[in-house]
Amino acid sequence: MEQSDVANLAGVSLRDAGEFILHAIDEGFILLDHEFRIRCINDEALRLDGRPRSAILGLTYWDAWPGSENLPVAKAFRTALRDRSRTTVEQCCRHDGQELWQEARVFPFGEGLAVFYKNITERKLAEQAIRESETKFRNIADAIPQIVWSARPDGFADYFNRQWYNYTGLPENRGEGEAWLNLFHPDDQPALMARWQHSLATGAPYEVEFRIRHHSGQYRWTLGRALPVRNEQGEIVRWMGTSTDIHERVMAEEARRISESEFRTLAENIPQLAWMADRNGDIFWYNNRWFAYTGATLDEMKGWGWQKVHHPDHVERVVALYRKRIVEEQCMWEDTFPLRGADGQYRWFLSRAMPICDEDGHVLRADTGP
Repeated sequence: MEQSDVANLAGVSLRDAGEFILHAIDEGFILLDHEFRIRCINDEALRLDGRPRSAILGLTYWDAWPGSENLPVAKAFRTALRDRSRTTVEQCCRHDGQELWQEARVFPFGEGLAVFYKNITERKLAEQAIRESETKFRNIADAIPQIVWSARPDGFADYFNRQWYNYTGLPENRGEGEAWLNLFHPDDQPALMARWQHSLATGAPYEVEFRIRHHSGQYRWTLGRALPVRNEQGEIVRWMGTSTDIHERVMAEEARRISESEFRTLAENIPQLAWMADRNGDIFWYNNRWFAYTGATLDEMKGWGWQKVHHPDHVERVVALYRKRIVEEQCMWEDTFPLRGADGQYRWFLSRAMPICDEDGHVLRADTGP
């Protein structure tokens, strides 16, 4: 069915139908001739402008809206008229003392132009608010000492703060996508990616320790964490994460493990009985020589259980001096006493203990050996 047939069925002419549609749409519409004179203007355009039709028809666009010849729409009109091309332009102007953003779509029509336009002020203000919010976030993210990053729901990294580039030495905007993978230690990548893929699939918080190449070329231990950001429907719209340098902590822990391992190796191979107590006097470790001699277990001996293998004629004296030196005065302790062996026989031992202190002089534990 032709358009004219539709109009005839409605009992109106095609021209009348077209005018009806133009006045019914929610966009402003003006028809300009080749001299940019206004030949037609719809009801929505009049509503946006606030003047009657008689005050606008016949005027040039520039006379109807003084100053518009200096706005982007002027260039758009002239280009569309000259090249007979379509174009879209956004511009900001003042109307009734306020800033007004408009979007104009321009089409060649006959010897002139058909222009559709609408108020997009709310959209532009929303876009401006988003930009200001992003700028504020970036300023805050760049000011904190941690690396801050974000990723899309599919895991594509789309933002790193300035600390990332300072830390890795990468040029700006070279960390997005999967480029960051090349910075991780090859031995850590499988576990790291498995954990990341698990979080992407389940929405579970992401936390993993890995080594990343510093700008110095050294691989340094880092703690990575990320949480999902969800919309009102509960859908993940972004991941926000941080990376914190923990290299000194990991190295200190490794050194402590090595030191403890070396100590235990030494302590387990000396011929003396050895033990360690906390600052309250509770013994929490004995070497194997102690258990071999006494025949007791750690559960029987830990805390103050060691009294069970002391001679009943001496245990009260030993406990009193031990409590005074180790618990109250927290100083060097030395004593002699008989201990019962696994064979039931008592043998005399000389025992000494030295307090182990932290950097501030606070006692952490006492190390000793009969």
